[in-house]
Amino acid sequence: MSSNIGDIKIAYASLSKAKILAQIKEGKTVVPIEILAQAKAKDSPNDALPNFLEHYTSHSRVGTLQKESHTGKLIKSWESAVADAKKKPELVDMSPAVSSFMAVKDDDELVRPIL
Repeated sequence: MSSNIGDIKIAYASLSKAKILAQIKEGKTVVPIEILAQAKAKDSPNDALPNFLEHYTSHSRVGTLQKESHTGKLIKSWESAVADAKKKPELVDMSPAVSSFMAVKDDDELVRPIL
């Protein structure tokens, strides 16, 4: 999951996925990224979930892939936290934009940006 605060992208993930995402942070990137990693169950809890929820609920609209279905402890914690939140952003399906972005491009599209 990710949120955009100003020019900073914030990602919330399990510790193992956060390690993978850290490669983005280490590389040369135009958009700064902060990664909030959830502590493992055997470790003491951290403030990653409350921090991400605060960023998430500060928006009026949030892009999502609405047909995606996720499972696991992290998602259950997330869904519970969002259900308890006083303010919830509108969810906007971004699958058409992702589909367009991922589609095979012809030679003209590779040279000329589509506006």
